[in-house]
Amino acid sequence: AAPFRERLQRKCLQLLEYVGEYWEGQGDSRQAIIWYEKGIEIDSVAEPLYLRLMRCYLHLGWKAEVARVYGRCRDSLAGALGLKPSARLQQMYDELNADG
Repeated sequence: AAPFRERLQRKCLQLLEYVGEYWEGQGDSRQAIIWYEKGIEIDSVAEPLYLRLMRCYLHLGWKAEVARVYGRCRDSLAGALGLKPSARLQQMYDELNADG
């Protein structure tokens, strides 16, 4: 049952990311945020979803939300896997802090 569940989870995450990407492409970051958040609820260590979520918040100018999402990702990765965020995610966060 575990491999089947993992395949379903992976497909569900792909679908949620696809829907979020659709809304981003339509210029509706708020709708995209909803779908990325749903994906993170399913997999709290899905770093690509955190990255997309941060981009949406940055697009809206909500820098405090970007920082909050980064912290959530960092804490989830450390707690579940003992890992740090990827260089790509770290770079986005660092660039945000450099801009003030």
